[in-house]
Amino acid sequence: GFTILGGLIPPSLLTDLRHEAETARTLARRLHGPSAQRLQPVYGHPEIDPRPFRDFLELDGLRDAVREILSPEHTRTEIMGILFEPAEKAWATHW
Repeated sequence: GFTILGGLIPPSLLTDLRHEAETARTLARRLHGPSAQRLQPVYGHPEIDPRPFRDFLELDGLRDAVREILSPEHTRTEIMGILFEPAEKAWATHW
């Protein structure tokens, strides 16, 4: 399942996140092939601007929702990754 948190991300931040996610998808496919489904961690790749991701993690509404839906013990991490659709062949990602 999933939870939709409508209106949580300001439009300007959403634009920045989408731009950096596109850069990350291109990088993931260059590094791991066209069926890459993830780039993790996001931080540490000079091609990717980490500021939108850090701004996302600091959204008050997001932090409040995580505390309410999961627990106060669930906190932010520096190993953030992005999941992508594979370009050619789908495969299962282990959790």
